[in-house]
Amino acid sequence: MEESVSQTERDLIRERQKQSPWYAENLSPFSNEKVLEYHNNVGLRYRGEIDGWVITRRISKKTIRYTTSFVREDLQQYGFTAALLIEAIKIHMASPESYIATNASFIIPAQFSGMIAFARKRILT
Repeated sequence: MEESVSQTERDLIRERQKQSPWYAENLSPFSNEKVLEYHNNVGLRYRGEIDGWVITRRISKKTIRYTTSFVREDLQQYGFTAALLIEAIKIHMASPESYIATNASFIIPAQFSGMIAFARKRILT
């Protein structure tokens, strides 16, 4: 993502979550920030607010893990999750990192049956 997330936006995401949880805590964009792979993390801005993201981490010199993908529930039907994943992959493939990190892995927690169905249909085929 060329445009970074401001501290104000980060605070708003946290405040929204505190007021009325809208994402599962294991999908937080703020967990383990020290090991994020910043060059290809992407976010979804919708009507001026961040409502989705793909978070990646370097798990070895050669492997980037697509650790977290999330889009606000009422926006999931529009395919933004796939668009975010595609954008993150495109950014990675266009970067110098693609010559070093030549492998990718994906994590989908078992409780997210919709994302598992998406992966089976769109990624694993």
